[in-house]
Amino acid sequence: MKKLKIGVVGLAYPTFNYQLGQELYEKAVKLLEKDYIDYIDYYIERELILGNNCDETLNRLNKGKIDLLIVINATFSYGGHIIKLVKELPDIPVIQWAFPEPNDKSDRLQLNSFCGANVNTSFLKRLGVKYKFIYGRPEEKALQRELKSFIKAVWLRKQMNNTKLCLVGNRVPGFYLSNLNELLLRKEIGSELIHLSLSTLFKGAESQVGQKIEREMVRMKEEVTVITTTDEMLEKAVRIYLYLKKLKEEKSIDGFSIKCWPELQAEYNFAICAVVSKLNAENVVTSCEGDVPGLVTMLLLNKLTNRSIAFLDLVNADRKVNVLEAWHCGGVAYNLADNHCSTSYCEHPTIRHEVGVAVDFPIKSGPVTIAKLSEYKGEFRLFFIEGNAEKVHLNYAGNTIRVKLKTDVREVMNIIAYEGIEHHFALVHDHIGDVLKTYACLCGFKIITI
Repeated sequence: MKKLKIGVVGLAYPTFNYQLGQELYEKAVKLLEKDYIDYIDYYIERELILGNNCDETLNRLNKGKIDLLIVINATFSYGGHIIKLVKELPDIPVIQWAFPEPNDKSDRLQLNSFCGANVNTSFLKRLGVKYKFIYGRPEEKALQRELKSFIKAVWLRKQMNNTKLCLVGNRVPGFYLSNLNELLLRKEIGSELIHLSLSTLFKGAESQVGQKIEREMVRMKEEVTVITTTDEMLEKAVRIYLYLKKLKEEKSIDGFSIKCWPELQAEYNFAICAVVSKLNAENVVTSCEGDVPGLVTMLLLNKLTNRSIAFLDLVNADRKVNVLEAWHCGGVAYNLADNHCSTSYCEHPTIRHEVGVAVDFPIKSGPVTIAKLSEYKGEFRLFFIEGNAEKVHLNYAGNTIRVKLKTDVREVMNIIAYEGIEHHFALVHDHIGDVLKTYACLCGFKIITI
């Protein structure tokens, strides 16, 4: 994990209540140091910027190579400071934080902090700087949520930069939108896409030898409750799994997208779903059917939450109760099962003919976010919705989830249809819409949500 480097400065003007501004600034700094220190390196200026010390501050911030600048308007300040800061620290997003006036009113304006932020944001808008304005005292929970959401989005952007994804094979037949513009991906998100042929995958699987195969088969049989497929199929799953894990370590790969049909069945007599499930359960994000935009979406959600991500089709709407059903044919991480007792390694539910291995279980309930990064006319868009997954009483063979949406399911379906969102979606058990929205804004992506 790459730590986020944040510069923190306070601006003030001596004719306002400088002492009160300094006290509020110190409270704000304590909040930052307390809540986010695990994944952040701070470069904090302890003294408020009044005049000549702006140049000294800039020297220290430049040495830190910061990713984000938090400007706290302790009082009103001289507008030239923000211009100098963003000019010398280009291409860095800025948080503009303003304080309310103190509750004990007096006949003298104490801080005039909002006016100072107003001046600064008017400059930032015209300079094309990406910024976030927040207003409130450090102890306010709503402000803390806003602050954390923006910091997390900037952190996510840094984590995605220089990630490495591996496309095994290519997209499956007829799924024309499962590819994307690799240069656009590298430019806008920072991910590199490398390629591995299916023949290399088969050779790599067959090259696995020794007791590690037996050990992994024992472990695999403990991952689920019921096994109805054959040891031959389980061994093939283990061989491919071991090879991909080895490749991940050797090439520093962050995720895989695998062309799972038809060659895997025609040339290897195998369905790779259980391998996809195992990798995702171990936080190695993996999409099937060669869907690269789907994989990138999965990686975004995984980086944000450090949780296993499900790769799904939206298959049905129960309009009377505002529920959207999602399903896929047996590659969801086994640790996302509603109940371990309901899990099984089995024949593939749609390929059949005793070809395995797939996993079968309903997906667990809880808060969820469904998302998809979509490429359209040379630009990226980010679709997302939040909801709450319910208990699944009827599991379609494979993996099923029922999501009660916060918004009207018919409106969601219409947006997906008329915006032309591609048919694979990533799902995480968490509500992260605010951070995704901020991330999309930072990247300049169109936001599609309700």
